Amino acid sequence: MIKAIIFDFDGTLVQSNEIKHNTYYKVAQNLDFTGINTQKIVDDVLTSGIDGTRDIVIKEIVSRIAAIGKLSTAFSLPDWVEELTADYTNICEIAIASCPEIEGTTATLEHLQNRGYLLFINSATPVKYLKRIVELRGMKDFFTGIYGRPNDKIQNLQAIFSAYSIAPQQAIAIGDGEDDLHSSLTMGCQFIGVLHETIQFASLPVYRVCNLSQLIPIVEKIENRMNYLSFNTRKDHD
Repeated sequence: MIKAIIFDFDGTLVQSNEIKHNTYYKVAQNLDFTGINTQKIVDDVLTSGIDGTRDIVIKEIVSRIAAIGKLSTAFSLPDWVEELTADYTNICEIAIASCPEIEGTTATLEHLQNRGYLLFINSATPVKYLKRIVELRGMKDFFTGIYGRPNDKIQNLQAIFSAYSIAPQQAIAIGDGEDDLHSSLTMGCQFIGVLHETIQFASLPVYRVCNLSQLIPIVEKIENRMNYLSFNTRKDHD
């Protein structure tokens, strides 16, 4: 019944959530000469619930500094955004390419691939950066497809299901965030949450793990349950 397993990337396959979070503070230090508390501005932006790519978040940081008249005129606002976004990308790429994986990631991907599942990544990271990081980590060959921004996670799931003739009920999505849970529920596929200290779901997912070493028994449990339901549905129709 299960054909595809679709993974979020940051915080699900690799320990990169903290890297991406902290890098906003690092690049904002380029604006410290303006004599303001850039750390507080970054705090405010990151807790504001803004949803977007790195350039959108950085644009918001720079715009707030410009709004109080503290942005250096050495560059225009768009130039500052471009400069800081490039710095952010370079720092993250180097750090995430070599950061630790979530416990059990490689062994679990190998096992699932050998079992014949189609494996995908569905991330909020811009896809061109995501593909490069996956390749630098030597993980590319595990995945049938790698999906990221500019499309959101629901759009990416739709693209996967359409391109590979997969019904939502034949897929399991795995992630550590509310956006992963929401996109899965919206599309009607099974979901397994990855729990760790920095992530809090509004309500605990039905299926959940603390690391990927625990994943395979849960996948088997979901598949056995679906096979049982399918068998009984056919039996009732007979």
